[in-house]
Amino acid sequence: MKKKYVAIIIAVVVLAIIFTFGQVFTIRSVDVVFENDTDIATDSEIINLAGVEHDKNIFSLNEDKVVEKINNQYKNALKVTVERKFPNKVLIKINERTPMFVLEINNDNYQGFIATDKDFQRTDECQLEDFPDLIKVSGYSIQSTFDTKECRAIREFTNDLINLGVKTEAVNVMISRIYFNGSKMMVQLSQYDAKWEINIQNDIKLQICHIYENYNKMEPIDRLGKIFVYNI
Repeated sequence: MKKKYVAIIIAVVVLAIIFTFGQVFTIRSVDVVFENDTDIATDSEIINLAGVEHDKNIFSLNEDKVVEKINNQYKNALKVTVERKFPNKVLIKINERTPMFVLEINNDNYQGFIATDKDFQRTDECQLEDFPDLIKVSGYSIQSTFDTKECRAIREFTNDLINLGVKTEAVNVMISRIYFNGSKMMVQLSQYDAKWEINIQNDIKLQICHIYENYNKMEPIDRLGKIFVYNI
């Protein structure tokens, strides 16, 4: 008889723990944090799109699904991060992908220009004159994919430059144009009519580290009209 009572007590305790556990980890709030300025989305719009249900267990949250819903609406213009803040909160971080380049598109669906961010995730159809402050890319046009040696070279070059200490928002100020000539990527700087020559078939990081160091060491007057190149 005692064993029966013990079993009942254990069962009640277990049920109490399960109930308490469920209540503690039930989603109570969803917060949105904008990590940079944007006028294409509001916190209420993000919350509605995310579709995170209150009173659901936080462990059942599918972060990838939330990100997918938001990206589908804003066409990857936003970088979305979803975090569980235990025990019962969900945090959605929003960072608008900043357009950095203007590239030409030439395929069966569209002929014209697009503005895109440094990772080629955001693509906005545009006129060339719509974004005078963006870096113009010439000598190359997109056919069907961004997964090309030219796009990979642009992305790697930009990220290497940022890793060397150039602020993301300063890249557009520093560079006016990028143009391709065979395997050479010519980077036209905004000042001194200086150019950086990158061979996209070789180690881009090594080249940009060397060129950037030499450029910074040189007196401004000596940069005038100079082409900086590193021969591996």
